[in-house]
Amino acid sequence: MDKTKFALFLILLQVNIISAPIYNTRFFLYNKLYSIYGKDSQAILQESLSKDAYLFGGPCNPYEQKKINEFSLFECNNGIHEYIAPSFTKSSNLKVYKLNSICSNLSKTSFIKDFNDGKKLYSYLFKKYYPLEELPAFNKIYEEGTSNYDISYSLCMSERWQRI
Repeated sequence: MDKTKFALFLILLQVNIISAPIYNTRFFLYNKLYSIYGKDSQAILQESLSKDAYLFGGPCNPYEQKKINEFSLFECNNGIHEYIAPSFTKSSNLKVYKLNSICSNLSKTSFIKDFNDGKKLYSYLFKKYYPLEELPAFNKIYEEGTSNYDISYSLCMSERWQRI
């Protein structure tokens, strides 16, 4: 293969890799959502994310392995299948379905219900999801009287904060 064809091949390969968004792992999702929703979210996140390594990405965490016999063989907390989980994943219908459930449950927690002002909730959540972005005006995105559930759910379901 001559140099021109090889260079063209590399460019096409790079374009193909970049064109499909890649999403962070279940470890990132867990830590991000836990940092936003607090202790109320722990049970929801552990139940939803820890068992779906292949769907959300993130192979076995080497620091959370358990010893299974006297020969020092180790296994992932949720089984050997976690070893082959991809490092990162792309979007899929099943993943969106699972995130729908996670975001819905997180948006029903007492942490979200206890906010008295939707604008303050929006400001808090937006800054947590997008710490480097400028906060858009509330009325450009939501109507007055939008429920706390709807604000939380819509920001949680946005794929933008999940992408690498």
